Amino acid sequence: MKKRFYLFASAITALLLSACGNSESAPASSGIFGTIPGQMEQYEQKSDALKATITNDNFGKVSKELDDLKTKYKENLEKESEAINGKEVPVEFDSEILKQEGPLTIAYLSMNAKAPNLGFAGNIVAAKDLTLNIGEKDLKPSPYLSGNYKVRVTMPVGIEFLDKEGNVVLNRNEIGILPAENNGTTAIVKAGTPIEFGKRSFPMSPKMADVVKVRLTVDLSKVPYYSTVKDE
Repeated sequence: MKKRFYLFASAITALLLSACGNSESAPASSGIFGTIPGQMEQYEQKSDALKATITNDNFGKVSKELDDLKTKYKENLEKESEAINGKEVPVEFDSEILKQEGPLTIAYLSMNAKAPNLGFAGNIVAAKDLTLNIGEKDLKPSPYLSGNYKVRVTMPVGIEFLDKEGNVVLNRNEIGILPAENNGTTAIVKAGTPIEFGKRSFPMSPKMADVVKVRLTVDLSKVPYYSTVKDE
């Protein structure tokens, strides 16, 4: 009788341990970036917990566990990044400056050692002709240059990542550019010119879990980017 009770208790204990070992709460996915921020937070917590157990005797074993953990979470992050690639994002902007002619979507660009590189794609354009804050002398190439040169002018487009209350979680000075026409005296972003997002990315972190929308910003009081390039 005692033997049977012992076997029964052992079986129950093993079942409970198995259940606890295999259970892993799914990270929150209420924001526009799905489970990515939550997975990053889980990885940091588990990695720190493992590192805290390292001793001279178990260094090799724990190092292997850390490598396995990193591989697993990198695979999970890649899958989630692919899942949200092309996902439409709610966007705000000054309607006197920008106009939306198509959805703004998340673009999965690549994967680095710790986090995915994400950017944006979409058809957001200048709402009207935008005269930029740049002097005439800066619009002309140096007279000492030999050959055909021109001054290329672009206006940076910033971004703010917002939570549901409208608080700024993160901001970047440049997520895209608006190319301008340089006529030698003024630089103007013509109405209908689309934002060029290109491969510009932003940093992902656990705090991005609360982001539910973004705001695109163009500060026309600032001097635009300008550089001298060969006129092909």
